[in-house]
Amino acid sequence: MVYNGKIPAHNKTFSSNREATHYWYRFGLDVIPILPGTKKPAVRRDPWLNELGDKTINEYWLLNPDNDVAFIVNESILVLDTDSPEATAALYALEKKYGISPCLIIKTSRGEHHYVRLEAD
Repeated sequence: MVYNGKIPAHNKTFSSNREATHYWYRFGLDVIPILPGTKKPAVRRDPWLNELGDKTINEYWLLNPDNDVAFIVNESILVLDTDSPEATAALYALEKKYGISPCLIIKTSRGEHHYVRLEAD
């Protein structure tokens, strides 16, 4: 998932990509900077993730405020993606039917991403 600073997340808007990055990092997502308008990482994944923290995020986005933000989703989070009003309505119906409660919903230009934390075995 790439955040470009234009789409509200979880009924929340941010004043900067740095603020959004801190929010999602504290939410528990591995965040990584992306070159503006692309899906290309602006940094090497392993060194970035090894040093990932509030200080690293702060320093990076102060120097690169236009970089977008991507999430690296691991096996503990399921992302359900809709790209039309019909698909979004169907997803809400399925969530209601099966008692699924997303921990994060991000509205996209065409639909929504629903993040669901999976329980450990």
